[in-house]
Amino acid sequence: MEANSDTRERGDCVELRYWGHSCFEAVYRGISVVFDPHDGDSIGLPPPRARGDVVLVSHDHYDHNAHNLASKEGALVIAEPVEDRVLKVAGVELRIDSRREPHDRAGGRRRGMVNLYKVSFPNGVTLLHLGDLGAWPGEETLRWMASPRPHAMMVPVGGFFTIEPYEAWELVEKVQPLYAVPMHYWVRGSMLPLLKVWDFLLAARTGRVEASGGFDICPGGEGKTRVLVYRKWLY
Repeated sequence: MEANSDTRERGDCVELRYWGHSCFEAVYRGISVVFDPHDGDSIGLPPPRARGDVVLVSHDHYDHNAHNLASKEGALVIAEPVEDRVLKVAGVELRIDSRREPHDRAGGRRRGMVNLYKVSFPNGVTLLHLGDLGAWPGEETLRWMASPRPHAMMVPVGGFFTIEPYEAWELVEKVQPLYAVPMHYWVRGSMLPLLKVWDFLLAARTGRVEASGGFDICPGGEGKTRVLVYRKWLY
């Protein structure tokens, strides 16, 4: 297991796993939060093995809404905007907040709207998932994204359906997360017309961390933004 700081020995980190496309799983003290699960087959990728206690769906498109395959029995599925909602799952308190932004450059008239989700854990770690963000967000949303500083921001970089790779990097520079985690890009087997992650990595003017499996996002953390990529999903 890899970790992001010397807080590793405290054992109070959030393990961030990537299941391809826009699907991530954040595990804290045995509690699993799954973002935007896909079913695998419909987009040409292996199906996620994640099973969430809480499943967050940014929008109701087939490559983001397979919550029936990624939920534990009795899981809470959230597919609508939520405002500073506090959940208690097996004694663990999670805080979830969201903003609504367009999936396209026409104010959502072409592809609808998406939920951007912010999840805060009891250890202070904050994760930000931008779904299929399709246009530069407004100033109010930008302020919300940047405060508090996210420990990890999962940002779409493949273009076509979302913001372009260079826009994704400009957004990272604006928000300044501790880790920028690219998602929603083309990999071998994908049936979607997306750009590869390398377009984003070429635009990124910062260091890169590569994870071979789950990656520990730990409390605290200072310094310049770095890009976090998962080796399995580089090609």
